[in-house]
Amino acid sequence: MKNETTYYSTPNVGCLLEKAHQLLTSDLTRALAEAGIEITVPEYLILRTLYADDGLQQCEIADRLSKDRASVCRTIRSLQRKGLVTTETVSYKCLRVSLTDDSRRLERDIMSVADRCHRHLLQAISPEGMTGLRHLLTTIVNQFTL
Repeated sequence: MKNETTYYSTPNVGCLLEKAHQLLTSDLTRALAEAGIEITVPEYLILRTLYADDGLQQCEIADRLSKDRASVCRTIRSLQRKGLVTTETVSYKCLRVSLTDDSRRLERDIMSVADRCHRHLLQAISPEGMTGLRHLLTTIVNQFTL
């Protein structure tokens, strides 16, 4: 029989990953708001993907971000309402998503905020630790990807 105290007192890896995700998301959300950039973290992720490769199809964005297509679709609609992306029908099931001039003008500011948040994270983790963390997270993702 397991020692119940040890089992429940040991930090749960899933809970630690979720807490780290929450803290990193909160940090980016706060930093974007302080910079006067009115986008959410999911919107940032899509813009970042498009900054790297504009004109992707909605399904490609979902695949690259490992997000479900419905949530990506909702986020793209939000970005459209904000005037940051446009869409073009490719087929009855697929839209091509492109950046607008407004989103291109915001690119430097958005990426600067994201870079500051990343540097903040690096203050707590050594380069070797970051390499190990990336390796560990990649291993976890690969283990659970079907």
